[in-house]
Amino acid sequence: MPNRSFHFIPAHRPSLLEKASSLAADHIVYDLEDGVPTGDKKTARHHLHEHLACGSHSQTWVRCNPTKSKAFADDISLLQKFPTAGIVLPKFEEANLIDRINAIDTMQKRRFIVIIETFAAVEMLPILAMHKSVFAIAVGLEDLLSEFVVPNDRLTEIAQHVRLRALVAAKAYGRVCIDGISTEYMDVNRLNCECEQSRNLGFDGKFTIHPKQISVVNKLYSVSDESRIWAEQVLDKSNQETGVGYTIKDGELITPPKVAKAKRIADAIEESNDQR
Repeated sequence: MPNRSFHFIPAHRPSLLEKASSLAADHIVYDLEDGVPTGDKKTARHHLHEHLACGSHSQTWVRCNPTKSKAFADDISLLQKFPTAGIVLPKFEEANLIDRINAIDTMQKRRFIVIIETFAAVEMLPILAMHKSVFAIAVGLEDLLSEFVVPNDRLTEIAQHVRLRALVAAKAYGRVCIDGISTEYMDVNRLNCECEQSRNLGFDGKFTIHPKQISVVNKLYSVSDESRIWAEQVLDKSNQETGVGYTIKDGELITPPKVAKAKRIADAIEESNDQR
């Protein structure tokens, strides 16, 4: 299963919940937090309960409210009824939060996506990434950069620093790494640019907030034709049968790291094909 697009759907809007199964996103994230007005939290949980009761939850996630909010306990109570749905934790600041949830949860194999939206969470990245229940580390720069009075578009260095720290921590422990949303959701050129920059850093996927963003994200976080051709050529030239390390084929040095990368690309292509 590819991990390119993670699409937010606000849970207080039944009309959008009904369309979830028709979307091409790799993962659906039902939102109880920022996408839902404060006065609609209870209604959102009601609609989400009815929706989740009708289907499978294998690639389904629910973003609950922050632990300091009044809605958090009610969100967790709802999720206990759907043990195969993953939990997205926003504004993470408590190192033992996942263990606390698991202690009261009926499903000990629950998966979590942790969104890094505070500098406290940035400092905890290695601890979070190594936790066995964490599926992915995500970056939420909009909230994190709100701590500065400087406009966000001038905070490129700190934003890049946070992205790289999240990426290194995620990859050190084999986690998926997800980039944050593009708020200018109708600006396709900007979305293309953001996706290319993020993908070139090494991110696996991106959160989306509008259906039109999904196809763009899926395309740009998929293996390019150039990479596919390169991987096919390397695998064709490699001497996989004998297990020889370094070898020269058609004037090109074929090394074990090159073969490993080519295999990873081939696996990614297969995952994408399975989704189709």
